[in-house]
Amino acid sequence: MIIENVITILKEKGNYKRVSNKADYKEANVSFSFDSVLQGPGEDNNLIIIENKDKIDFGLYNKLRQFSFLLSKIKSQRSLSIILITNYVSVEVLHRLQELGRIVVIDASISDEELEPHVLSLLPLDLPEQQKVFQIAEKLLKKECETLIKLNLDMYIKAAKIGPDEVEKLINKQIDSILNANGQVL
Repeated sequence: MIIENVITILKEKGNYKRVSNKADYKEANVSFSFDSVLQGPGEDNNLIIIENKDKIDFGLYNKLRQFSFLLSKIKSQRSLSIILITNYVSVEVLHRLQELGRIVVIDASISDEELEPHVLSLLPLDLPEQQKVFQIAEKLLKKECETLIKLNLDMYIKAAKIGPDEVEKLINKQIDSILNANGQVL
């Protein structure tokens, strides 16, 4: 069943936890029933509501709008994402649902192999290790500096013949030009 496969992907790759099939808010003494409710990723409190319906209509929109309204009334800071597994959703309903949160529509006839790309936007980014990023940046910076030095070698030789002050002026001029090109000001 597609809904269980979506939940499995979100739990395994996104570290989401299944809250329940109900979203209960005791402070407001209100209960909403959905096909599934997940929270995450990890320790985050973002909510994902999953609805598996043959046709998505304004009835579901109204229920989700009331739920979203309740979240705002209790001053919840949770972001809301809604996964709709369906055979049909009208453009009007989809447009309205987008006002409530991030919407992911999954065709109910999709195969398991095609499922994961549809929920990638809900998964945490898989970034490279910080140390590796620094190593790559250091190599690129070194290469860029070597290229600049080679291109400007003649200018440095001419400046060196004049004296150290001229070399310093040239370096400062190049630094200023680089910073100004990037929109930075000293």
